This record gives sequence, C-alpha cells and structure tokens, in this order.
Amino acid sequence: EGTLAEKVAQDQVSAAMPYAPVIIGPLAKSAGVRAANPKIYFVAEDPALGEYNAIFAGTICMLENRDAGYEDTDNTEDMLRKIMKTNSHVVDQRALLRARLLDMIIADWDRHFDNWRWGEHDSAGLTYYKAIPRDRDWAFYFSNGLVPKLARLVALRFMINFSENLKYINSVNYKGRRLDEIFLHGLDAATWRETIRQLQRDLDDNAIAKAVQNLPPPVFDLIGPSFIKKIKGRRDDLEGQAMKYYRSLAKTV
Repeated sequence: EGTLAEKVAQDQVSAAMPYAPVIIGPLAKSAGVRAANPKIYFVAEDPALGEYNAIFAGTICMLENRDAGYEDTDNTEDMLRKIMKTNSHVVDQRALLRARLLDMIIADWDRHFDNWRWGEHDSAGLTYYKAIPRDRDWAFYFSNGLVPKLARLVALRFMINFSENLKYINSVNYKGRRLDEIFLHGLDAATWRETIRQLQRDLDDNAIAKAVQNLPPPVFDLIGPSFIKKIKGRRDDLEGQAMKYYRSLAKTV
C-alpha cells in the first residue's frame, strides 16, 4: 500500500466493466449455465440501515444470490476434499465445459479456483458437482493503455481485450488452465464440438441482444450495439478457437 505499484494497479480498475454481471446473468441462463443473476439497485438513505448508512446511502449497489438456486454450495477446496475422499462424488464435466466456453465468449480471463462455487446434484447413486461461476470482475475487459500492453508482454499474458474476434485463446484461459486440466480430462474432441455447437445455437442473436439490453438505458446507449456485435462475433469464432484450446489440454492424455 502507498506505493507506485498500488497506484498503477488501481488505475487498471478503470479497464473493468462494472455492469458486466447484468449481461452475463441472462447469457448464462440462455447457455444453460447455472449462475447468479445479479440486480443493480440505488440505495436510498434509510434509518433502518443504521451504522451502514454512511457506507451505502446514496450509492449504486449490486446484489446477487451466490448459490444460484441451491440451498448450499461448496467452494473448490471443499469440493476437492470430498472428491478425493469418495468415488461417489464427481464433477459434472459437461456442465463445467459449458461454463468455460461462456467464459471464452465474454473474455473472462480471471477464472482461477476461487472463482467457482459447486452445487450438489444426486443421480444414479452419484453426487455430481455442478459448476457455478462467480466474481465477474474482469469479464469484457478492455484497455489500450501502455501499461497493460507492456504487462502482457512481460508477465500478464492473460489480460486479453474483449474484441469482436475471439483470439489468443490459450492466453485468455491461462488462469483457468489448471482447473480445466483436472476437471475436463474426461471429455473427448467430439463432445467438445457437440457442446460448442449446442451453445452457439442456444446463444442466438435474440438471446444476445436481450442480455445486453439488460444494461441501464444510458449505459446501453453508449456501448450496447458494440457489445452485441462483439459477443456475436466471439460466438461465431468459438468452435475454431475452443478446439485449439482443447488440443493444448489434450497434448498429454
């Protein structure tokens, strides 16, 4: 704290998209991905807030149901512990793949282990863990500044801009690659292609437009049409790029 590094890092927050979650919620629903559907509220001053008036009164806040319809969920560490303890607990790999493909479309490169919750679903004597993505801090990231360009060259290769063309797929997925190596190992190329094509059908032009229209009207007027165009372009590029990533994961079987 109090150093140049802190100031530079804080400056980069301006490259984040603060309204990303209100687009991603409807997109996830259309894509068949279990995820939170956040709402944005203006918080008025209210005596009922008590000591928290000073923090929240007069601000715009976002509320979401973290467990996305489940009574309770596990973090990744707890889920791993249960999986290692018994063979009857497994990850639903197809569900995770759909969630990861959506991450690629929305250019969310911050998908490390702590950015997931896991809901339990019992079927045929097994307990399946369904992936619930959370923390969309860096979805739709975009910056043309000098500092992030240098950072990408030196160390932070994953800071890829949200653009109409889905590219640099291995870099976009860099922070999530360990999760993918562990939990997508049971899916072959044919399953990947089938899942990709179904996701492309589910995220049709109408679903994308409706999701982006969930932005507050003044924000939509500024960026809405360009976001619709970019999401459509990334969806259309998905199969070619995602299969490149599949092949990088499948180098060592």
